[in-house]
Amino acid sequence: MPIGIMINVLSVIVGGIIGAGMGDKLQADFKEKLNMIFGACSMGMGIS
Repeated sequence: MPIGIMINVLSVIVGGIIGAGMGDKLQADFKEKLNMIFGACSMGMGIS
C-alpha cells in the first residue's frame, strides 16, 4: 500500500480524535473561519 494513502488515513483518524476531544473547547467564530480556510484551500487546489 502506498505511503501517501496510509498517511492520509492516519491524518483523518488522528484529526477525528483530536476534533472529538477539543470540539467543545473551540470558539464558534474559530470554527466558522476554519471552514472558510478549508474551502479556500480546496478552490486553490482545484484551480492549480
